[in-house]
Amino acid sequence: MTATTRRSTPRSQKSFADPDAQMMRTGDGALTYAYNAQAAVSTDGIVVASGLTTAVRDTGQLEPMVTAVAANRGAAQGRGRR
Repeated sequence: MTATTRRSTPRSQKSFADPDAQMMRTGDGALTYAYNAQAAVSTDGIVVASGLTTAVRDTGQLEPMVTAVAANRGAAQGRGRR
């Protein structure tokens, strides 16, 4: 008689309360359903751009945030020149 090892396959778990949320690890190591939020602020603390994603890693969020800041900055400057 031979023993067989049962391997578990990766499963995608979804939250019943918020199916769009992604399972992410918190600062204390716990897993929770969450979103990844980004914010860009000016030197005086004004939020100039923000973003929300279900991507677990932040690595792809810098470029879109810089683009949003530039677009918002241009939009704000354009308002005063009418």
